[in-house]
Amino acid sequence: LKTIEEEKIPIIGAVPTMYAFILSVLATKKYDLSELKMLVVAGEKIKPELLRKMREMLCDTIITGYGSTETAGFATWSDVTDDVEKLQKATWEGR
Repeated sequence: LKTIEEEKIPIIGAVPTMYAFILSVLATKKYDLSELKMLVVAGEKIKPELLRKMREMLCDTIITGYGSTETAGFATWSDVTDDVEKLQKATWEGR
């Protein structure tokens, strides 16, 4: 988080478990992550409440990806305007 703050990183990608960890750290330590413009999430099912907290505490723009990590690519992406339920479904079922 210190690097994201210092380098003003605009986009990060992680699995839901990592975003939950980031939010738990932010509950006890303060970082200026205002330069974040997009979050990419993939790799495991995500709970709607985690998506809501990510939007509240990190960034409004969240994209989910679905694909095979063995081939190093996404088969589908969500739309940046998708609501929490669509984002959650996309990480679980793809599109």
